[in-house]
Amino acid sequence: MTPDVFRVRDGQVVDRSLAVKERAVRPALAGGTEQVTVEAGRQTQPALTDEQVVELVRLGRRIEAYFGRPQDIEWCLADGVFHIVQSRPVTTLFPVPAPVPADGQRHVYVSVGHQQMMTDAMKPWVCRCGS
Repeated sequence: MTPDVFRVRDGQVVDRSLAVKERAVRPALAGGTEQVTVEAGRQTQPALTDEQVVELVRLGRRIEAYFGRPQDIEWCLADGVFHIVQSRPVTTLFPVPAPVPADGQRHVYVSVGHQQMMTDAMKPWVCRCGS
């Protein structure tokens, strides 16, 4: 599924890109999950309100501060309350090489993890939210 993407800066949603949500995954009565068709009027609605997005960013920042590094956080929303299911370090950013390599030679390092915008406080925090 293509997620909604929200950009948050200083506690406010500053940009959003909403996906068309034609299908949703829901609990099945017999157990497990099933895919269902989303009603036409809800297909272009955001998965979360701006207030929920800002709250999720606040939670994410608290979790990252607690662990002292960027986190890949899994969450769910039930009855209007966020529940954190799992948090683990963002592995594409680590390990960071030592400032002076053991061989004493100069090296060039390339990181593609910075595109996640989780390491630069000047950039907005990004929330990718599905249905």
